[in-house]
Amino acid sequence: MDDNDASEAIDLALTKLEGQRASHVDMMGSTPFAPLAHVQRPRVVAVVLQNNAMRITVVVDYHEGGWRVPTMLTGSRRNTAARALETGPMGLRAKSMKKVRRPSTDPKRSTPEHYWFTLTGLAAVDVDHVVVTSDVDTFRAVPDSDGVVFALVEATDTSNPAIVVHTRDGREVLAGP
Repeated sequence: MDDNDASEAIDLALTKLEGQRASHVDMMGSTPFAPLAHVQRPRVVAVVLQNNAMRITVVVDYHEGGWRVPTMLTGSRRNTAARALETGPMGLRAKSMKKVRRPSTDPKRSTPEHYWFTLTGLAAVDVDHVVVTSDVDTFRAVPDSDGVVFALVEATDTSNPAIVVHTRDGREVLAGP
């Protein structure tokens, strides 16, 4: 396995999730999951998988020569909110945030209590980009053609990542924490 090949990590997450769906079709939906978006950082891949009923974010890390998928995958009902033309005071619609604990393998870090923070949301048509900033990392996410925003930052236990939506007309809208 190669930590530069996101497709392996995505395939593992998808296989694991489909195994769960097969046992819980009534709750997890009747159609197979498919990747909606993914972000790759050094030694980690985060992927958003969705089907007709659910949207689930999975963080897969590279450890000791192979990709590791979490033992439990959780998500939420799929939100089918319409995409707005202009950004409102909340910044993003259908916003979902997730923290996944992973000890840092970087010896330069002062504390081993790090986690991955993911953000998914639906940006209005006027959004240029979204910046997510923690105490140790920053990520700039550009909405896809459907307005989906997906970001992944590393953070420490004491961090509460800030989410700022930047519009094409120069506005900055705080969308979180």
